Amino acid sequence: MNKAKSKSNKNKAFFRLGLWFLAILTLVLIGAAGYKAVKSSVWDGQNRLGLIDLSRGQIELINYLPAEKKEYIWEIPADLEVDVPFGYGRYQLRKVFQLGELDGIGEPLLLRTASNLFGLKIDAFRLEGKTNLSWWDRLRINFIGLTKSWQTTRLNLTGQIGRLDQIVNENLFDSQLAKEAIAIAVLNASGEAGEANLVTRLITNLGGHVVTIGNSDQQREKSEIWVGSAGLKNSVTLKFLKAILGPVPVKLESNLLQYRSDIVVVVGRDYATLP
Repeated sequence: MNKAKSKSNKNKAFFRLGLWFLAILTLVLIGAAGYKAVKSSVWDGQNRLGLIDLSRGQIELINYLPAEKKEYIWEIPADLEVDVPFGYGRYQLRKVFQLGELDGIGEPLLLRTASNLFGLKIDAFRLEGKTNLSWWDRLRINFIGLTKSWQTTRLNLTGQIGRLDQIVNENLFDSQLAKEAIAIAVLNASGEAGEANLVTRLITNLGGHVVTIGNSDQQREKSEIWVGSAGLKNSVTLKFLKAILGPVPVKLESNLLQYRSDIVVVVGRDYATLP
């Protein structure tokens, strides 16, 4: 009898141990999945997110501004034709993703086309079941919609495409960026005409202070950012510029007097050519 009871207790102990193991394993897997989702997210939940949405048979550009708890939804004409970068010519915006997919670059081609159109960095897209948003991004965006605590402003851009820079500046102006008023130079080192002007629009439309636009004396494969002092590495302006160019190296250059600026953005071929 005692042997049977002892065996029963051992079985229960093994069963409880097994349950603890499964519980711990489940938590580890959930934690790993959550970490992966956060790492792969295109939105940090703190800075502005630009989302081009081509689902439901319409086109919208949605800008989320967490600091102000505002979202701006701009309705774009469904038949709008735009200049598609990287030599693709004119094409309807709603078909740019499919055009890029012929070469395996649907996502970057759509995002760069939309960014060039608005003079505004756009990082995310939705298109009939396709998106680069992680489930964590989608969860946060859905939460905004459910709580209805954000102020929503809608604007139909039909007939207003010619004044997009003004619309972006009026609605999305970054007061912190403008307050720093750090002098910026933009140099085109890509070998492709017009790249410095495109990047300058992305900076000035939100309040950045560009004082010099020109061509670099030598072509560079990789983009870079030069700063005139170590203190600028913690500036809002530098963080903003890195968001535009991506994970580029930041180099300390003590003498930027020839550019009349405190920060120099060097646009390389990696920005001007196909990803």
